[in-house]
This record gives sequence, structure tokens and C-alpha cells, in this order.
Amino acid sequence: MRDARAREPRTIRILVSLNGPNVECVQTNFEKEMNQEDKRFRTERKEREKEAKRNAAEFAAGKIDLFEGDFVELPHEHQDHPLHPFIHLFTGFADQIEWYTEENITFRVYVHRNPDKVRLLKDVPKGSVIDPIVINGPDDNPFVTDFPPEGLAGTKGKSVFSGVLKTDEQFIEQRYFKYAVTVEGKKPFDPDVEGHAGN
Repeated sequence: MRDARAREPRTIRILVSLNGPNVECVQTNFEKEMNQEDKRFRTERKEREKEAKRNAAEFAAGKIDLFEGDFVELPHEHQDHPLHPFIHLFTGFADQIEWYTEENITFRVYVHRNPDKVRLLKDVPKGSVIDPIVINGPDDNPFVTDFPPEGLAGTKGKSVFSGVLKTDEQFIEQRYFKYAVTVEGKKPFDPDVEGHAGN
């Protein structure tokens, strides 16, 4: 019997543009599907956020040790964006993201774990310092494409692609990521990406 969720791989297209001092990113396909996946995974995501906030508060107060695999919220600046669905990618379907622009600009794309929900890669006893996020670093990039420190550079007529998700356990378990798109002199845009094992 054919899997009810079987489908072709998706390339989620993100149009990069400028709106005054701000970078804007608009998903131009599969928006309905992403909204459906948001509903499907919303409860798990909210529970993970609560866990991360609770762990961060109790660790900061010196009440608990943290252990490999725990989720914790790290200090970061929140950005306000227009309402948009998360991007949901699945290893079983070899999904990926494409960023492109129709304007005469150069943009750069970066990726990292979502600071709202960082899965620890080692134990962190009370009084210790949690290792920071390293943008485009080996533990923060869930994609097979190498993101250089200066970001993936795209221009009009030259898209950049994330490549498919890695299938290593640490990335599957981390699950929650962000990408950021920058243009020199403009405020960046940093939406959410969820990576899912299988389908």
C-alpha cells in the first residue's frame, strides 16, 4: 500500500527583498502545507519552549544541573516579523530551501540552532557556562551544504540552496533552527525552521 504521506521532495522558495531599512523574506510556495504542518507540530513545539524556559530559569538561579539532551533557552534578541508559518523540512522527502531575489542586491544566508530551544550537546553543572551558538558552525548547521562563516551569498539571478537535512541524531533531536538573511546596512530577517526525521 502506498504511504498516504508519500510525495515528491519540496524546495521551499523564499523571496528576499528590501522594505525600507528591513530585509523581508516571503515564502512563495507551499504556504498552505506549511500552515498544516504548523498545526500538526504546534503542541510539541510549545511544550519544548516551556521546558527550555523552565530549565534556563532554574539553571540561572543555581537550582539545577543541566545534562546532555536537555533543552534550554539562551539569551538573545527577539525580532518581530509579520505572521508567517514555520518552514517544515523532512529527511524522508529530501526537502530543502531556496533563497532568491528579484532586486539588485546581494544577500547572505546564515543558519543556527533556535536560541529559544537549544538542545545541549554535553552536561553543564551548576555554575558552569553553556556553550554559545556558533552561527554556521558544525553543530548549528543542520544542512548538508556547508555555510561559510560569511554566509551563503545570493544575488539577482543567483539563488542559494540549503541542501537537504543531515540525518545525524544530534540534528534530528535538535529539530528547531533559524536562518537569517542579511543585506549590508539593513535589519536582518530570521524565520524559524523545523527539521523532522522521516515523513
